[in-house]
Amino acid sequence: MLGFERKNRQVHLICAALGLATLLVVVFLVLSGVRDSGVPSANTVGAEPVWAFDFTEGLQHRYSLEFDGGGRTLNGKVEATSSVGLKADLLITNHGEIDGRHSIEYRLENVEHAEIWSNQKELLGGSLKAMAEFGRGSIWLSVADTGKVIERYISQEMNPILGKIFELIVGELEVVVDGTRSWEEAQGGILGFGPVRYSRQETTPKAIAFERKRTRYDSLYGLPDYKGQTKADIEGQSAIDLSPLGFVQSFRGREHVMVGDLFDMDWTLTTEYLDSQRNVTVHAGKLEEGERLRKQGDYRSAQELVQRQSLLARAGGLTPAKFRKGILSSGLLGTMPNHNRWLWQSVAVLRLFPELCLEFPGYLDEKSFND
Repeated sequence: MLGFERKNRQVHLICAALGLATLLVVVFLVLSGVRDSGVPSANTVGAEPVWAFDFTEGLQHRYSLEFDGGGRTLNGKVEATSSVGLKADLLITNHGEIDGRHSIEYRLENVEHAEIWSNQKELLGGSLKAMAEFGRGSIWLSVADTGKVIERYISQEMNPILGKIFELIVGELEVVVDGTRSWEEAQGGILGFGPVRYSRQETTPKAIAFERKRTRYDSLYGLPDYKGQTKADIEGQSAIDLSPLGFVQSFRGREHVMVGDLFDMDWTLTTEYLDSQRNVTVHAGKLEEGERLRKQGDYRSAQELVQRQSLLARAGGLTPAKFRKGILSSGLLGTMPNHNRWLWQSVAVLRLFPELCLEFPGYLDEKSFND
């Protein structure tokens, strides 16, 4: 159990390391449009330009993305180090609107470089494999008109570790539209959760510049017990340039966070807008609050996927078939070889396959229970 928890902490640390890679993603989403007039009034004297997402169905934006991050955490006596590097194209596609929410897909393509290290070991068996794995699957967001992310869904075909990393990156990319010169929003990022402050900077006919800075962390993913009791030292900010036409032109961000000797992480990210396409093929039926994709089994929420991977690791090699065989061979009052371990694994199996619980009444009729 301790080994599994240690591995789980390493996954969160690695996830923390790969930060803003997709920050461009939601950043773009939030900014891809203009309210009312369709074009912000950037040239109006004394007035703030008004902008919002352009949620046109079938609209796709492509960006170049480069990310480097890493650091160390200390939980009790367990120290973990990690580093992540990524260079790829980021595609953001709008698949339409369902009940006032917009279905947005994030996907990586043309992965030129990818590496993930944990405690000085390559996590995925080499850069080439990591590059291939990062190019599989995608993440879907259910987004409100303001850009607020309501739900996230992660493709099951993604490697669990990479999927979690990508999901946290998408969280860092969330940008919420306010319309004033300065506002604060509570949101998650690559390292943890807490409030950020947006400040409008220079506005020109070609760009609307914003600065976003994390004011504090209420929780840190690499420190499960951290609840803000010790103030985190936070350095850095993100500069976001928005096109007057309603999309992100560039993102330049960096952050360094320290909590005494327990947490020391940093990341840098740059993204640049490349091009856009309209009328790209969208998913038939779109997201529909996640139900369509859930029914097909293609996507799960990020939390569900991480929980499932944890249970699978706990179950080890105990499958439903082996579980049934063990029950029938030993009887209700019998004991199993390595009994405590078997019980520990069985709980995970029953949580993964709750339908097995319905079979217990039938077992009472089995001869093994009446001998």
